[in-house]
Amino acid sequence: MSGDDELGFRELLRKSIVDGIQIENPVILKGQYKRAYDLLRDSIDAGVTPCLVGPPGVGKSLLARKIAGDSARGFYEVFFDENMTPSRLVGAFDPALVVRRGRKVESFEPGPLMRAMVEGGLFVAHELNRATEFCQNSLIAPLEERHYYLYPFGMIKADDEFAFVATQNPVETSGTYRLSRVLVDRIGCWIRLGYPTKETEIEILKVNAPAYDLPEDVLNKIYDIVNDTRGNSDLEI
Repeated sequence: MSGDDELGFRELLRKSIVDGIQIENPVILKGQYKRAYDLLRDSIDAGVTPCLVGPPGVGKSLLARKIAGDSARGFYEVFFDENMTPSRLVGAFDPALVVRRGRKVESFEPGPLMRAMVEGGLFVAHELNRATEFCQNSLIAPLEERHYYLYPFGMIKADDEFAFVATQNPVETSGTYRLSRVLVDRIGCWIRLGYPTKETEIEILKVNAPAYDLPEDVLNKIYDIVNDTRGNSDLEI
């Protein structure tokens, strides 16, 4: 990439940065979603760590972002998988800066969890049960003691406003790990989500695709097709 191309890319990158949380799809707070939202809000207010549990596609991430946006806190999120490491989650020292300055605060590049702790933000851990054992262990102290030991600084205390929300898929979902008992004990509110009712799902379709203005019989047919194919292992789409 030439120098001009590099400058052009950086300018486009600056223009593309979104300030705050942008929820493109409206959240329908009805039925199970209203109950889940209320439980999330009450858990955070009470200092309890909540976790949304449900199959893919039921709106766990959307609901977590909704509560984060409404909480007026800074927002940080991570999608766990086998490539996520504790250093990416918590932060790490920049080797070049360490050579020049030593292991000082200025040489440390904080990860999203550390930023949320220090700034009093809300951290959303998506697909928590896809986190490796090493990443799971990195979450225990922040959730239980609200601090993190960072060598050589010592104990880093979380701000009073720091909050943590997790989501996870059912344990039988491929690519998931069993959460350690220690981490499970740190989560005080388990909120289970299933697929929404027909009424709610059709409303979600209407709200998110208003330009199509589909008649009721077509909406019902769409729902029937989706509902009949969900979880059917004999079908390949």
